[in-house]
Amino acid sequence: MNHLALKDVLSIEEYERKRSEIRAKTIALKKTRRVFLGPEMSLLFENRQTVLMQVQEIARAEKIVTEASMLEELAVYNELIPPPGHLSATLMIEISDGSQRELRRRDYVGLEQHIHLALGGTLISAKFDRRGLHDGVISVVQYVTFELPADAGPRLLDHNQSVELRSTHPRYGYSVTLTHDTRASLASDLATD
Repeated sequence: MNHLALKDVLSIEEYERKRSEIRAKTIALKKTRRVFLGPEMSLLFENRQTVLMQVQEIARAEKIVTEASMLEELAVYNELIPPPGHLSATLMIEISDGSQRELRRRDYVGLEQHIHLALGGTLISAKFDRRGLHDGVISVVQYVTFELPADAGPRLLDHNQSVELRSTHPRYGYSVTLTHDTRASLASDLATD
């Protein structure tokens, strides 16, 4: 999947004119690509469209208009676009109570060894961005990638194969089966690699 370039980003004025339509499309896409893993975590599988929306919203909110500033934003957000043969996701620990959230940041240390995508009989471990891991606590937002086998696209579309997202953490053991819509959306990303 290609990284975003300056030419992909609309000016703030043009984005304002098209914002409602772009947001509606991206929200619908994100709904398909967000997977809830138990009651406290979700993963949003990122692609060019989800990342571009984030860049556009940041540029709008922070009034980024210079080429240099936009290139800095693109460098940061392009890290979320998966390389060929990979899926990437933003993993969020979603706890609204601040004190409980801080407890979970300690409780879930080691999570980076326990998030997996089960594609049929193949178990694919998530690779966590090390910047979200700290001594004794983890960040509530993590960036993860899954390196997939070469035949992952067809396997995602094969309804005879189960596809699950799993946490095997001793304090957070959950598994969820990906819907057919989610699987199709992820497979379409692989087809564009």
